[in-house]
Amino acid sequence: MRTFLFILFMSTMLMPQQKRLMTIDDLWAMERINKISITPDGNKVFFTSSVYSMELNKGNGNISVINSDGSSLKGIKTSEKEEGSPVYVPALNKLAYLLNDQIWICNPDGTGDEKLTDYVSGVNSFKFSPDGKYILFTSSVYPQCGLGNECNETKDKKLDESKVKASIFTELYYRDFNRWRGEKEVFYSFWILPPKKIMN
Repeated sequence: MRTFLFILFMSTMLMPQQKRLMTIDDLWAMERINKISITPDGNKVFFTSSVYSMELNKGNGNISVINSDGSSLKGIKTSEKEEGSPVYVPALNKLAYLLNDQIWICNPDGTGDEKLTDYVSGVNSFKFSPDGKYILFTSSVYPQCGLGNECNETKDKKLDESKVKASIFTELYYRDFNRWRGEKEVFYSFWILPPKKIMN
């Protein structure tokens, strides 16, 4: 799929047109594709595409589906909220994705949304077991809190209200793109579906 998208991009670039240097405006206007999930039969490809606005100084991720032959492109999650990390789960015939840092599932056509997690710390990444009964996921939490919502929420609030905004780092790494590492660490967990019985 990545090869197909690269060829499509190159064919567009090589079409006869007036030559000019690429500008920062071109980079902002370029839609960027990532996080691809292919159905087992190889017929459909779900992917995240991100668009960026210079005026708003922010980006937004949408989820689309396309046939593997390049036909029938359709946006299935195109709200103004950040939707991404699509994963097709064959055992459930569902599409799982992240919205507002929580795991959601829906039908392959984007209908029938259902929220699976509700953690204050959010979900960074996830993976379903082959039978669709288990989910392994990561979340950035305070070590002493684990996935406890009340504990993480209390510490977040205390940090936001603190007048001291300085931090001391004695080891790498201390910054990830536009975020400081802080006190939180990546926590690994898994649970058994249906998840609503064990949501915090």
